[in-house]
This record gives sequence, C-alpha cells and structure tokens, in this order.
Amino acid sequence: MLMGMLASVDYVFGSKQWPAVEFKPVEFDGNKFMTDLYHDKTKPKSAEAGEQKGEWKEKNEGATEPPKQAEGEVKPGKVGEPTPGKAQIEAGGRKGGEKPVDPNAVAADGKKVLDYQKKAKEQGKQDPVKDPKTGELKEKTADNEKNQEQTAQEKWDRGVKVITQALEYAEKEGIDLKELNSVLKSIKRQKQFGFKELYAEEGEGVWNVVGSMSPAKKVTSIKKKKGTGKGSRDNPFAITWPKRQLADYEPIWLAPSEETRGEGYSQEDLKEMPGAKKFYPTKRADVFGGETIGVTPAWQTKKGRVFENCPHKGGSRTKQRKFNDLLVKHGYDREQGADGITDGDHICELQVAGPDADTFENVWPLNESENRSSGGTLKETKVLLDDDTEKPIGKLDEKHYFIEIKDFSK
Repeated sequence: MLMGMLASVDYVFGSKQWPAVEFKPVEFDGNKFMTDLYHDKTKPKSAEAGEQKGEWKEKNEGATEPPKQAEGEVKPGKVGEPTPGKAQIEAGGRKGGEKPVDPNAVAADGKKVLDYQKKAKEQGKQDPVKDPKTGELKEKTADNEKNQEQTAQEKWDRGVKVITQALEYAEKEGIDLKELNSVLKSIKRQKQFGFKELYAEEGEGVWNVVGSMSPAKKVTSIKKKKGTGKGSRDNPFAITWPKRQLADYEPIWLAPSEETRGEGYSQEDLKEMPGAKKFYPTKRADVFGGETIGVTPAWQTKKGRVFENCPHKGGSRTKQRKFNDLLVKHGYDREQGADGITDGDHICELQVAGPDADTFENVWPLNESENRSSGGTLKETKVLLDDDTEKPIGKLDEKHYFIEIKDFSK
C-alpha cells in the first residue's frame, strides 16, 4: 500500500516567527514511481542463454556513468564555445585541382590555413604540381623539382646539339647572316626541338646564336664568313664624310714667338710680322725650329679612303690640345682664323680611326661649327647590315667593320 502526504511550509529564515504549515490533498500518480531503465541486455531468442534477471534501478537513484563518446561525436559544451573537430584544410593545401583556400582562413581549431602551409613546407611538402605524363596532381618535392630541371636541361642540350651539328659545315670558312638565319629558321619551325626564339646576334668576328625555350640565352657562336658580308674588308660600308676633304682646309700664317709675345693676331696682321711664315695642311713643316705640323698622307681624307676595324669608343685629345697651344704661342687667334672661328680638328675622326689618330700628323684648324657637328653626324650615319636592317655607326660592334669614304658633304 502506498501512502503520501503533501504539505506547504512558509518560513523566513532568521525571523523569530513560527513557520506556517498548510496541508493539501495529494495528487497521486503511480507511473512516477516506475523506472524506465532496465539493464536486461540478453539477446532475444537465444537458446543457450537463459533469461537474465533485470537489475531494478529507480529513476532518481545515483547517476550512472555516462557512455564513452564515439569518435566524431560532439561533446557537450557551453554555448558559443568552438566545437573541436578535424581540420578541414590538409597541410600543403588542397589537392585534386580544387579551388585554393584563402591562406588567412581560420580552421575549426582556431589556426590559420597559412600556419598549416608553413608547417607543411618545413616538413618538406609544397603546393601540388601536375605530373606531365599522367596529368595527376602530386606533392611538389625537391626531387620532383630536380627531375624537372634535368628534363629541361636535357631538352636544351639536345637543341644545342642539333644546331651545332647543322652548322658544322661552316666552321672553317664561316657563314654569312642570310644563310645562318635560313638554317636557324628551319630548326625553329620544328616543334620537337622546343625553341620559342632562335636568332643570330653580331659578335667580334662571329655570329652569336641566341635561343630560348624560356628565358633567352646564348646557344653557340659561329665564325663570320670573310670578304662577303656588308662592312667587311672586301665590301666596306660606303658613307658620305661629314666634313670637307683635307685639300680644302685653309692654310694658316704664324710668326716667331719673339714677335707675338703671347698675343693673338688676325691672319692679316700675322702675315705682316717679321719672320712670319705660311703653313699648308698637306705639307709637313717645322714651326720655327720646334714641332712639325701638317697632315701626313696616312691621315689625309679623300675618296676611297678606308677605315679598318671600326668603330672605336672614346680616345684621348691630348695632342689636339697641344696643337692648339702651339698655334697660340705663335700669334694664332682662333676667333680671327682664315676660316672664321676655328678649332683644331682631327682630320680622321677618332671614332673610325682609333686612339692613334690623336697626333700632330692628323690635326689642322677647321671652322668651329663644321668641326663640332661632324662627330655627331658621323656617329648617327646609318649603314645597311647583312640582315637588311639599318644601324648607326655609333652602335655597331666595336673594332669589327670597314668604312669607306665615297663622297664629302662639302
């Protein structure tokens, strides 16, 4: 028999009054005393195992041990607390051609993708690469990179070998640019060699063959054929000389230094001085027992004159300055010269005649304007190369060409 009693107690702790007790009718429900948990785990219809007596447990009796959590299940936690789980970003980035993940994205464990990538690289893994044969994505390792470099180098070596063999016939006699370009174009058209660019550049006595499968680099060099190329000894570049010929330079009057005493005079005044002497550009003569002036045949300009192994870069002007000082010592006033304002001029320009051209044998006064403009004009004079392109003399390969005076500008 079950009995129950319900009472309501109203009491304020700390007060000095008796608690108020109120009895109420009991609302009895027998189901509340029935347990819903049985530990009978005997398999049904088992012939060997007999019935097992279930263990009686009251619903509110001591809590049983909670079952162990299975892998992948979510543990209970506080609201807002991040749920631990497996990182969705594998070290080294996604594979299989999926869209790359933002390196600043945060994984479930709170770490950035970038942290995983750095860790993976420290362990020797990198971003995946595509296998050239199968097309599959593979982890990029140092060994893979080395194999790719070896494959590229083998391809390059094979291309160089093909070019070298194709040009063997020209090793002794050399080859002109037109014929060389024909050979290179033929090789470049054959895709199995892999050349994206293949062409020749001028070198000193050779053609440098330059090719590229990625960045361009030198392939080989082949000797130029002598005597036939434009600008060669047998076929020099023919140009118009930017100044008058030497025969048209003006003669000058000079007087002994004892008479001029460091002063400058006009040509008319010098002519009247005691001991004055007339000097000619094409005749050698000593200046009152001192230096000899006048241009020698080796430096005289005329039609058909050929300059060898040019152009040249730079060059000293020491002798040119000394020549000017010598004239001043003997009363020559450059601002009252026979040809107007004059400068001491290198008859054969240094850029085609070379550093040896700075000598008294190659210097004579010339009109300042004509003299100073001639150097720039010559430097910008264009010549036609073997590949039918034009190039200024100042930009030609140094000490490589022959230039001939075919005419004069004045």
